[in-house]
Amino acid sequence: MDIVSKPNNDRHVLSFSRKLFLSVISLFLVFAVCFIAYQYQREKEYKVELLHSQLQDYNARLNEKIDTLSGIRNEMNEYINNHALQDLRVTVIDLQGNVLYDSYKTNNSLLENHITRPEVEKALATGSGFDVRRTSETTGVPYFYSATLYNDFIIHFNNTFFDVFRFYIRVSFSFWHFYSK
Repeated sequence: MDIVSKPNNDRHVLSFSRKLFLSVISLFLVFAVCFIAYQYQREKEYKVELLHSQLQDYNARLNEKIDTLSGIRNEMNEYINNHALQDLRVTVIDLQGNVLYDSYKTNNSLLENHITRPEVEKALATGSGFDVRRTSETTGVPYFYSATLYNDFIIHFNNTFFDVFRFYIRVSFSFWHFYSK
């Protein structure tokens, strides 16, 4: 009696049900990652608009305080001292882009013309504008810029991007709590 041995052709093959399960799980994970990335981007855009709106409010209040361009330095210093936000920088620019006041510099004649900066161009074209993730050409620090056009000048509020980044992180995943309940 000869015992014939069969060749072992048992490869590790996934059954159809396991392949289907892994395909569905993979598809779900890809969808979930895409959804989270999309929601994060929407939340970030919303927060940028919210911050821009907040800085526009500061611009409007400051404009109410400024009576004449000759009294700008006193009015600005008083306003900044009374409404201090951490790392807030205030600049007033005439319609030709010349700096009339800068809260970080005392000699405004040394500052370059601001007419070609994106937020100033937007403010001149539409009345207000902002720019995100741009490094200050004056201080070398990244800022979030918000500019508003008024009759004779542009009020330009800036906050360091590090504060903006903290603003993003604080609320950027708030949508997750809504969907995880």
